[in-house]
Amino acid sequence: MTLIIVVGFEILHVTYKKDLQKLNIAFAIFMIVFALANLLQVLT
Repeated sequence: MTLIIVVGFEILHVTYKKDLQKLNIAFAIFMIVFALANLLQVLT
């Protein structure tokens, strides 16, 4: 779980340097992955 968060922040950090619009996309993807991970924890 922690690994997902770390990787997510790394993606956000790298993307922020490139383009702000891409940051929003990366953040949206990160939130989706985070939600799925939480859902997975609830189900198992």
